[in-house]
Amino acid sequence: MSRPDRHSRSDSSELAVTPILVRSVSGPPGTALGALLDRERHFPGEYLRALIRPFDFIVANISASSNGVEELVADLPAGEARAEALAVRLRRKGARLEREEPVALHSARQLESLCYSRGRSSAAIVRADPSLVSEMQIGAWFEAGWRGRLARRALRRIPRLASCLRALLPGPGSLRMAADAWFWAGVRRGTSAQEWRRLTRSSYVVLCYHRLAGKGKESERELDIAPGQFERQMRALRLLRFHPLSPSELLAFHSDPAAVLPRRRFVVTADDAYLDAVACLERNARLQPQVFALTALVDGAPRPPDQAPLADWKMLDRAGAAGVAVGSHTRHHVALAGLGPDELSEEIDGSLRDLERSLPRAIPVLAYPYGRCDEAAREATIAAGYQAAYTTNAGRNGAGSDRWCLRRISIQSRNSVPSFLWKVISGEALPARWERRLVAREARSRRRKGRRG
Repeated sequence: MSRPDRHSRSDSSELAVTPILVRSVSGPPGTALGALLDRERHFPGEYLRALIRPFDFIVANISASSNGVEELVADLPAGEARAEALAVRLRRKGARLEREEPVALHSARQLESLCYSRGRSSAAIVRADPSLVSEMQIGAWFEAGWRGRLARRALRRIPRLASCLRALLPGPGSLRMAADAWFWAGVRRGTSAQEWRRLTRSSYVVLCYHRLAGKGKESERELDIAPGQFERQMRALRLLRFHPLSPSELLAFHSDPAAVLPRRRFVVTADDAYLDAVACLERNARLQPQVFALTALVDGAPRPPDQAPLADWKMLDRAGAAGVAVGSHTRHHVALAGLGPDELSEEIDGSLRDLERSLPRAIPVLAYPYGRCDEAAREATIAAGYQAAYTTNAGRNGAGSDRWCLRRISIQSRNSVPSFLWKVISGEALPARWERRLVAREARSRRRKGRRG
């Protein structure tokens, strides 16, 4: 499988030395337009070299004297989003991106017109180079929460209504909503029905479990769900006509720029490959679940006596034959952020080699320990040959999601069926008040059981 050129840095020596000046947009001081557009001045400059995601501001143009900079976008159509595409390609090559004095806009209408043009232009650009979608605004539909997505669906058809609301309720919030509506109206104008469906309708949620026993020690109970509770959750999904997404379907969606997904798709994952979780998922193999094993600990490596047992290779192989996909959780479950190249290779590449030796059916997918990674860990994951990787950042995954930083939502033992369904549908954590009620209810239940005991 070919890999995006973001990982090739061999031709970037000049770019890394010569600063590339990026110009955003600004508005008149003291106005809602100025307050909205000048907010990126508060972000540190190193943000421009963050992990894979769109910029948080409009890239108006780029000033560069380095030879060959403009050649980086020679294959892309002209338009207002071309500067953003150039900034992405420069960032991929390790260029030093620095801010220059922004381009001044004079009215909210001028911003709306720019956003509409950028939306149409973005559609043409990602059609020419689909790999750009994860780092441009056009791929950020599912970066918004459920309220933002509902507003986009309502207003992109009639962006003039958003302009009217902006005029009636002046302020940065209403102006941001109007600019967003005009951008997505431009995207819809520039895309086919299938492209639009891929960008804004095709998504899935990944559920993250750990133990499935329901009788773990006190410190583990939050992440230890009884098999009966798990099966009630899956029954609720079936009743609502949700369908599991297989690993091959997931990888095909992210690698094929024309792929779309049917509605209501979900993925079940379980970290650590505890014996009870593997046994439960083997009984529910129709869900096409994914289990992530600590490959150095599978064959009886010493573990504290109070820790739950892990599945061995024989059990993992049997589960794989039944339909449970087995991937990597590294070798020893160490935090990857900040590790050096040798340690990353041992944990990431070494774990994949363990799987290939012991489980021919294993999938080249990684779940980062503790759900966290940095740029070096992500690069090492790609270099090792993994085709996808999971974090524990909450959210839904869509066409613009980076497949080496996929989102998951954790399921706790206190989640009732309604709160579980909220997480599945929204991809988000529970509202704080709802979460507090569940925590208090769980604490009362434990006290009652303690008194009875």
